[in-house]
Amino acid sequence: MKVTYINETPYIIDVGDNRINRLNDRFLRYLLTGRWSDRILISFINDALMPEGDDAFVGIENMPCELSFDYAKMKISVFDAAARRLDGRTADIELQFVNRYDFRKRSPYYWSLRHVKKQKECMAYVQIKPTIVICVLAFDMLDDEKGYRNSFKIINEESGRCLCNDLHIVYLELPKFRRLIGRDGSPSTGLEEWLLYFTNEDGRRMGEIAAANPAIALAGQVEGEYRANEQEMGLYFAEQKRMLDEIGEEMTFGILLEEARAEAEKIKAEACMRSQENFERGMAEGRLKVAANLLDMGLDAERTAAATGLPADEIRNLEKLNKA
Repeated sequence: MKVTYINETPYIIDVGDNRINRLNDRFLRYLLTGRWSDRILISFINDALMPEGDDAFVGIENMPCELSFDYAKMKISVFDAAARRLDGRTADIELQFVNRYDFRKRSPYYWSLRHVKKQKECMAYVQIKPTIVICVLAFDMLDDEKGYRNSFKIINEESGRCLCNDLHIVYLELPKFRRLIGRDGSPSTGLEEWLLYFTNEDGRRMGEIAAANPAIALAGQVEGEYRANEQEMGLYFAEQKRMLDEIGEEMTFGILLEEARAEAEKIKAEACMRSQENFERGMAEGRLKVAANLLDMGLDAERTAAATGLPADEIRNLEKLNKA
């Protein structure tokens, strides 16, 4: 049975004890908010957004990742990393490794929280700068889209023109990217190099990328620094266990969900079959009653058969029963 709910998440995240899982929340925050974060964040954000000219992030400052208290989950809502351009434009990075609580609907909610927090007393709306959310997903969420990168804004359904740039959400689906590039394919863009990094790629391809991409080479140095930090590594292993436990729970839930769906489809099909049988039985009984009435009115067997659609032999048998 194919369980699409969890997809390839375990294969991306479970790297064993001898390597760093780059999607581990503890490590990811260390990577994206630590002392080297400006160079790494600028590279990743620009490659994810594919900006042109003035849209690029050049100078940034780290922002608080906390948004608000999420009463639905009874926890603080946070992004994994957040950066602000000097002109006020912001980009938030969020990693999701399981599609719990329907992330397709939650991500715009996170975006709106960040955007609303920009509104200050007496500030004109025209002064509010765009809010960008970049979501790295360890599962397939947009099954109706073929590409691994999908960018959304507010657009006119008829013309396709953008209403404004204030809302911008980019989804990066790692399993789709893995299937596209395969085991031997070479990344052709900076974004593909980063996605290969975040799928926990190791070996020749990663070495070639690090040799040509200074930001990813720096990320590799940060990994070494992180591994040398005993306190952080203790927290890393605790978080890794939590992630793998949650994935296991999600896989179990996914299997149960698929089984429940299959059982529901079976029950539905059986009910439809019974309904069809009941319908056909009712129609047959109805035709027989009509045929009996027509025979009582003196109509012959042949014309009664033509009128009801019943076989002539069946009408003759009915006629004999009526005369008996």
